[in-house]
Amino acid sequence: MSFGERCARVWFWAMILLMFAGVMICITGTQHNIEWHKELFVTVGMGVGIWVLGFILNKCRYFLREHEKSVLFLLLACFGIALYAVSYVSRNDPMYDYAVIYQSAYDYAHDGQANWGYLAQWGNNYGIFLWLVIIMKICEMLSIEDPFAVLLFINTALAVFSGFCLFDILTKFLDNTGVKFMGLLMYFGFLPLWGGTNYFYTDSVSMFFSIGAFWIVINFGDQLVGYLLGGILWAIGFELKATVAISMIAVEMVCVLKMSPQGESGQRKYGIGGKEYGTSRSGSLVGWLLMVFVFVICLLAMSNIKKAFPSQDYRDEYEVPMSYWVALGIHNDGSYPGNIEFAESLLQTKGYEAKNRKALLYIDEHISDLWNPDHYISKIRYNFASGKMGLSEFNQNPTTFMHELVNDYGKYGGFSTMFASAYFYAIILFGLYGAVRVLTGKAKDDLSSIVLLTVFGLFLFLMLWESNNRQLYNHIPWYAVFGALGLRFLYGGEKIDEK
Repeated sequence: MSFGERCARVWFWAMILLMFAGVMICITGTQHNIEWHKELFVTVGMGVGIWVLGFILNKCRYFLREHEKSVLFLLLACFGIALYAVSYVSRNDPMYDYAVIYQSAYDYAHDGQANWGYLAQWGNNYGIFLWLVIIMKICEMLSIEDPFAVLLFINTALAVFSGFCLFDILTKFLDNTGVKFMGLLMYFGFLPLWGGTNYFYTDSVSMFFSIGAFWIVINFGDQLVGYLLGGILWAIGFELKATVAISMIAVEMVCVLKMSPQGESGQRKYGIGGKEYGTSRSGSLVGWLLMVFVFVICLLAMSNIKKAFPSQDYRDEYEVPMSYWVALGIHNDGSYPGNIEFAESLLQTKGYEAKNRKALLYIDEHISDLWNPDHYISKIRYNFASGKMGLSEFNQNPTTFMHELVNDYGKYGGFSTMFASAYFYAIILFGLYGAVRVLTGKAKDDLSSIVLLTVFGLFLFLMLWESNNRQLYNHIPWYAVFGALGLRFLYGGEKIDEK
């Protein structure tokens, strides 16, 4: 084993241990002050329930393999219809930042006006603004006064296709059909999907682009068009939500830096799972460089598009610097409410440079929190100690059952938090178990490395950035893949002969 390989193993073990410690911290301090023994009990119960369902599917794997396409179509169709119906009857009026974005997009699509001051202040929301404008403009051309049904159809379609992508990704790496379907069912089981799909904001819209771009790369990565399309999808996702790019970084790390040995011939392949992307090392690297190049070009194009809007005239006065989010994340629990005085003071400050100085000063004043264990514990709990992933923000209409189920002040809000969180913890623990088995030599595949890097990358980002439980939403498909990769070892190992 080379020095680089030893360093990689140490890093992977560190990621596993840190994530396991984070789950334990969350279980002992779940939001809503749920007693730790109750949360632990429900987490174990969820784990057992997932294992039992997976066991049943594993026993049915021959039937599922024989009728795979039919069963997959049926499950995705039922999921899509149910998700659309539940989301439609649970319609909410837009709230908070989303309300401003939604109204601005609607106004711009109809009469060319928008809240340019807001868009100048929060330039990170330009991607979702343009996404909504395009759809609403099409609706306006078709004389559709209320675009909600169309937007919901598109968001539902993206959620359904995300499920297809994760299933097909598992198909490329696993032989056990039962585990592949279990991964899909685990995806269906995430409560945030059922309460957040009718909220056309950055989290739900961007979810597809991370898993979708990866699906494009592993299916068409032996052609340059695969890298081209992958780069475009990751760029679109990045403009909607920057965390989408975490999976691209993970793929680059595994496929370019790690590189998989080909096997008996002694040559090397430069792709995922040993698949040769290009006829040589140089050919493969051209593909990966093309993907990064396309990604950057798309971001530059988006930057130029932003400059064409009137909001550009307000940027110097209103724009919030990136240091603002870092400053929020460095003190107390890292959240906006936990740093409310600083946040409100900075947002009232005029001028980009003045805001940046205030943020940097705040960072300097609280840099010592980086050595404070209580800071990290509170930050972990604020970010990850709820499996609802911001659902309370999505559901503010007290007349719907979904509000009663998932809103913090709903009739069943505490119970939904306990069960949704336990479900999330159980799936992450299954994934960590699978990662341990891979590291101990029970299986070798690049997918486990990519998924672990992606999930840990998101967790690490949130430990350095503003704390926000809602940021977990757009990686839901990755959690399902992560859990499935662990479950496979509970039913006979990495591969099961289905002949």
